[in-house]
Amino acid sequence: MLFLVYLFIFAIFVNNFTVKDFSVLLIRLIVFSESLGLLIYNSFRFEFVLLLKKLIIGIKIEVI
Repeated sequence: MLFLVYLFIFAIFVNNFTVKDFSVLLIRLIVFSESLGLLIYNSFRFEFVLLLKKLIIGIKIEVI
């Protein structure tokens, strides 16, 4: 999981990301993590996903 976070940060620094690319990458990262079974299905995961959704929605609102 830590490796994915480092990869994510590295990708942000290497490329000039738009907000759309950022949110798509974030969603892909979540899906990839779940497919590997690294995220545990419990209340923590639920809160984490809600937080990410709020973050993505907040970023979209700021851009508009």
